[in-house]
Amino acid sequence: MLADVRLRVGLAFGLSLMIAMAQSLERLAVVSIGALGMALWCYRGQWLRLGKRLLPANMLLFMMAVLLGIKWGSWQWQPEGLIIAGRAIVRANAAMLCCASLCYGLTSWQLAYAIQALSRSSKLALLGFLMVRYIADLQQHKQRLERAMQARGFVAQPFIRRCQATALLIAQVFLVGVDKSERLRHALLARGYQGVFVVTDEAKMRASSCVAAGACLLLVAGILWVPIL
Repeated sequence: MLADVRLRVGLAFGLSLMIAMAQSLERLAVVSIGALGMALWCYRGQWLRLGKRLLPANMLLFMMAVLLGIKWGSWQWQPEGLIIAGRAIVRANAAMLCCASLCYGLTSWQLAYAIQALSRSSKLALLGFLMVRYIADLQQHKQRLERAMQARGFVAQPFIRRCQATALLIAQVFLVGVDKSERLRHALLARGYQGVFVVTDEAKMRASSCVAAGACLLLVAGILWVPIL
């Protein structure tokens, strides 16, 4: 694994961009298999965690495949739509697996530092820091609220009642997020944050790591675009 977080995040972005530009379904499948192997190795012993991270996006992709692959007027399969949907599913999963593998183990502060070093944008770095830091916390709070409602025997049977309960749940999660963001702001200011993320124990960028990252990009580019004789 590359030691420098800037190389890891930059390589994840570069691989995702190359995968998004590729058109051959067979070549994308080869890259996806390689990315899956790398992700399974990084998440060894935590495969359920990896599956939970990929499940929401794949549910949306499956809905897109249904919409593109079926002609609703006559209820017939559309081969062109299925090919487009299959390419999108393979492309998205390959990019997600690459990002999940290369960013595995990074803290929110390290990710923000890498984004800031690569993009030179403190606002983008702060946005990435907040997303990684608090999306999981908000999800856990939502699950606690749902378990508390179930423990009290709450059942929203009518559709309108279910919508009201969902709206109240979203409002509660939003209020918790606002409160957490305000506390985070005061904590950052108390620690001397002035718009710049600094990692004091960051490993130096080694030449071997740069060569490995470049070789990985060339390998994926060759798989995606070099013609086979």
